[in-house]
Amino acid sequence: MSDMLSHVSFTTIPVDDYDRAKAFYVDVLGMVERSDAAMGSERWIMLEVPGSRTRVHFDRRDGEAQALRPVLPMIAADVAGAVETVRAKGAEIVREAEPAEWDAETTYAMIRDSEGNLVMIASR
Repeated sequence: MSDMLSHVSFTTIPVDDYDRAKAFYVDVLGMVERSDAAMGSERWIMLEVPGSRTRVHFDRRDGEAQALRPVLPMIAADVAGAVETVRAKGAEIVREAEPAEWDAETTYAMIRDSEGNLVMIASR
């Protein structure tokens, strides 16, 4: 199977407010807008981490309970530095950068996005 697949095309994040979510992911996390088009009463928004082929798509939340797991795991060379950067931009830090319980060589932190979703920032 791994010979057949090369990367994740996109992941979908549930949102209540498209503009608020887009502002958070662009202004706080540094993603780049690739598209923002009307689709009936909805919008097709795709963002990209600079240098990555994987994109982020927003989908209107349908009233389901807020996830307790991260909707978006991100990798950063300096997790603590990334946390300080997003903290300075107003992000809620749910878990400071600390070694992972499952792997002492991995450091991770958790932040909450503008829509109440958890985003993980990890070293690997």
